[in-house]
Parts: sequence; structure tokens; C-alpha cells
Amino acid sequence: RKRRALWDRLSSRSDDGLESLSHSRHRRIERGAVKADRSVSRTRADRMMVYCHDSVGIGHLRRSIAICERLTSRFPGSSFLIATGTPYVPLFTIPRGMDYVKLPALNKRSDGVYESKFLPLRTRQLLKCRRALLLATVQYFRPSIFLVDKNPVGVCRELVPVLQWLRRNCPQTRVVFGMRDIEDTPEATIRQWNDQDVPRVLEECYDEIWVYGSQSVYDVVREYRLPQSVCNKLSYTGYIERNPCDHDTSEARRHESTEGRRERKGQRDEGTKGRRECPIVDRQSSIVNPQSPIPNHQHVLVTVGGGSDGVELLGKYIAEAAGTVAKRGGRSTIVAGPDVPRGAARWLRQAALDLPETRWLDHTGCMSCLMRSADLVVSMGGYNTLCEIASYGKAALVVPRVFPRYEQAIRATIWERLGVISTAHPATLTPRRLSERVLEMLDNPRAPDSSRLDLHGLDRIADKCAVLWNGGRSVEAPVRV
Repeated sequence: RKRRALWDRLSSRSDDGLESLSHSRHRRIERGAVKADRSVSRTRADRMMVYCHDSVGIGHLRRSIAICERLTSRFPGSSFLIATGTPYVPLFTIPRGMDYVKLPALNKRSDGVYESKFLPLRTRQLLKCRRALLLATVQYFRPSIFLVDKNPVGVCRELVPVLQWLRRNCPQTRVVFGMRDIEDTPEATIRQWNDQDVPRVLEECYDEIWVYGSQSVYDVVREYRLPQSVCNKLSYTGYIERNPCDHDTSEARRHESTEGRRERKGQRDEGTKGRRECPIVDRQSSIVNPQSPIPNHQHVLVTVGGGSDGVELLGKYIAEAAGTVAKRGGRSTIVAGPDVPRGAARWLRQAALDLPETRWLDHTGCMSCLMRSADLVVSMGGYNTLCEIASYGKAALVVPRVFPRYEQAIRATIWERLGVISTAHPATLTPRRLSERVLEMLDNPRAPDSSRLDLHGLDRIADKCAVLWNGGRSVEAPVRV
């Protein structure tokens, strides 16, 4: 009994000692973690927050990701945070050093009115939620650069409280407005900006304005009659170029839709085994016309961006051009986009998969994988698509959107005049005429001339950030609360 009592006392003391040791060790670890966090915060003071316009399509998101991707490689250790309501961020590869804040999604109707995309909430309630999330994110993240995409005041002026808070509490934060080369017709843009008091907001709340284009191609100062106080902040970066991806087989497969994988299952050609190529663009044709006048089984890529207004072009291509290209020994890849209405996507997908040598993808997270193998691109006239076409030097037939905005039509007309693309007006483009134009361009390939386009936008944006961040090694400035 004495031995047992002695053992119990020793055991209790041992447990107390171990517990005390554990607590002291945890305290040391916690102190070390705090020190590590402080060290990280000192070395990672360069932070950019991007407000990404999100109500229609995926173009603004793709451009924002491209900018952040280039900056993460140029400034390792810096932090990049995108705030957006689009549900499509998971479709894309996010580089290390970048993350995103998901806002409740909005949908823009054809009449220009905004409404909730998913939640059964009134628009006013949803906007209050978005404003609160944006303001809280800025207050906690405290970016050294706040980059606003597309709309200087945000959807329904939701950014105004954020801009006011930054001016009062974080005067060292550089607030930048990034706009694509063309917004709309001069008359429509001036009217909309005046209604939203955009010139005054640009003058009072923004430090710089970056135009993702070239003054020689489209002079936004002249076309949109910007006041001198705004012009003094404005500079042209050049167009946002695209570099070839380096995906291997396993990476590229993740970008392909379920339908595309199902369509391809069991149809791999034996001659492709062992090749380190992207599977979503390199499957050889299973049906080949030996008398084909199209050399090397040419590849036509059809893309309509996000797809919300691309159903008409997809339907016209599937109706005749896809079958004609297949009969002549070519193949087509059709990328619908995640915003194609579900009902239309269902019957278009089935119609495409019933055709020989025609591949349907609901979406792709890497257009580069497809673009690099295309001999001809049939597309709408979105900013990102045209930049990719010019970056890869691809022949392209562009069918621009003409309603409700005329931005794509203006850009396509100018680029055709420069010799970069060919265009067709959607109102006069029948399935038969589209098929004829596609075959004409395949039979008579012509290298596009992109020499008059400045395609160094990403490099110039990185240079601008380096200046704002003092060569990439800035020190966090105190913030007034």
C-alpha cells in the first residue's frame, strides 16, 4: 500500500510536470508563431486587392487573374486578393500568393437591371451585404495597391464607401482604375459616366488610371472627353498579352469538362501513346477523309467567352460549318462557356457530339491549351479573346456582339482595319455564310499582322507596381484608424 501511495504521488507530480512543460512549450511556440507572423508581415508588405466586375461573363475575371499571375512571379512573397461575385473562380488555376473573396453573385438582365443571381434576396439587401464585405476586406487586408476593374464606382456604386474609407484612413494606399481599351460608344460611355458621377470620382478618389490598350489604336481621352485633371492620371499599358502555357497531360486534363472527357473516353489513337501533349487538343481524328483538301487535318476553335450571349454563334456553327469541316478532313473544338443557358447548352452539346470530328467543352480553365493548336479561331469580339488571338498569331473570324453594348463591334472593326482579324456582322451571318467563310479562311491561310498592336501590357503593369512598391521592397506605412 505504501509503494502504491508513493507511486500515485510521483505520477501526479509527473503529470503536473508534463502539463507544465506542455504549457510552457505551447507558450514558446505561440510566441515563435507571433514572431514568425510579424516577420512575414514585414517581408510581405506588398499587397494588392483587385475589385473584379462580375455580373456578366468571365472576361474581367480572366484579365484580373492574368495580371495577378504575372505579378506573383515578378514579386514573390507579395499577396494578391481578388474580390468578386463570379462563381467561376474555381474553374481556373490560382497561382501561389493569390486568393479571392467571394461576394454574393449578381446578374445583369438584358434591360440593364441588376438582380441576385442565386440567393432569394432583394437587390438592395444583396448590395448592402456586398458593400459590407468589401469594406471589411479592405479594412483587414489593408492593400498597398487597390486595383478597380471596369467600373470606377463599382456595381450600383457599391465601391464608393470603400474609396471614401481608403482616402480617410489609408492615404498611402495607391488606388488605381484599370479599364479595357473600349467601354462602349463614346455617346453611351459619356452618358453613363456622367450619370454615375465617374469623372469626379476619378479625380478625387483615384491616383492612377491604367488603360489596357494603345492610344494609337483607340484614344480614350479624346473619345470619352475626359477632363484634364483625369488625363493627368492616365497612362496606356498596352494590351494584356497571353503567354503559352506549360501544362503537361495531367494538368491539362483538369481543365476539360466532364462532357469532353466522356466524349473522348475509349477513343485514344494508339499513335499518341507516350507523347507528352495536352490531351484536350491533341487527340488525333478518328475519321479522316483521305481526299481532304484541308492540309494536316486543320483545327477550328470556336469560343464565345462566358457564353451568355453566344448561343446564336454556336448554333450557326454547329448547324453547318462543323459538319462541312469534318467532311473535308478537319476537326472542330467548341468551347461554350459557363454562362450558356442550361437548356440551350443541353441541345447544343448533344448536336455537337452527334457530329464527327467535333468536340464540345462546357468550359476550359486554360484557353492557351486549345488556342496554340488551332489553325482558325471563330469567336466573338471580347477583349481577352482578341488579345489571345493576337498573342498566338492566329487567323480569326470574329463575330462581335452588337447589343446591348457596341464595344466588341468597335474593337473588331479597328482590329480588322489593322489586319489582325477578319469580321462578320451577326445580323447578316447565316449558317451557310459562316460555313463558307470558315472554308475560305482554311483554304487560303493568311498570317495576321499584329505588328501595330502593343502586346506588353503585363510587363508594363508589373513595372508600374514596382515603382509603387519602391522596387518591390516596400515597408508597411502606419494606418490611421
